[in-house]
Amino acid sequence: MRLIRNPNAWSCMLASTAMVLDTTIKDLIKEIGHDGGKIIFPELPEPARRRGFHIQEFVPLILKSGFAMTPIEVLPCSTPDGQHQFNIPLGDYELRFWKLVGVNMGIFTGKMRKWHHAVAWDGARIYDPSRGICYSHDCNLQIDCFYRFDQIKSF
Repeated sequence: MRLIRNPNAWSCMLASTAMVLDTTIKDLIKEIGHDGGKIIFPELPEPARRRGFHIQEFVPLILKSGFAMTPIEVLPCSTPDGQHQFNIPLGDYELRFWKLVGVNMGIFTGKMRKWHHAVAWDGARIYDPSRGICYSHDCNLQIDCFYRFDQIKSF
């Protein structure tokens, strides 16, 4: 995997996806049809005011590239109304999570400092498109989900 820097503060998901798919930011923007820069919430500070990218926008491109993507949550929970929450008892959640992550490549999402963030994972190291560095999984990202990429025969 090669490290790709985001072109701006709202493109970490875009850059992380480009890294995992071994493509370019320019090609993904062309396929998706936008650069994430549209101001949606003018009352918020940068980069929260921007449209950015959602992982679901990349699903057709991920499938087209020969991968299936499986979300694996650190702490899965259910809610009947968005207010009441029940954490699913899955034993040692951290052990379960890292076992499912394993040496598979994908994208981690979570909170870093104030905003949500996405980074690429090559099976051993994190590639952070915002900071422009690679490091082990001992980082400041409060991981909430891993989007695991597995090769498939066809779509």
